[in-house]
Amino acid sequence: MSWRVEFTKAAAKELRAIDPRVRARIRVAIEAKLLSDPKAHLVPLTGDRRGFFKFRVGASRLLCRREDEVWLVLVVKVAHRGRGSR
Repeated sequence: MSWRVEFTKAAAKELRAIDPRVRARIRVAIEAKLLSDPKAHLVPLTGDRRGFFKFRVGASRLLCRREDEVWLVLVVKVAHRGRGSR
């Protein structure tokens, strides 16, 4: 069974709004790292974001939820690490 990555509507909209080169870099990172072994590349968050994970791609961060029962990584937010991280 393999992992799959899905984006919420809001995260997909945020991804479409960023620079095409950065968007391509994020897609390559998802295919190369996240789909192969998400448990090794997702960093758990604490505090009010407990239950969420971050996936770092350069200066961008993807806020994710991991659902082991269905082998799914759900991307909820895409933002530059200096902007929109809250």
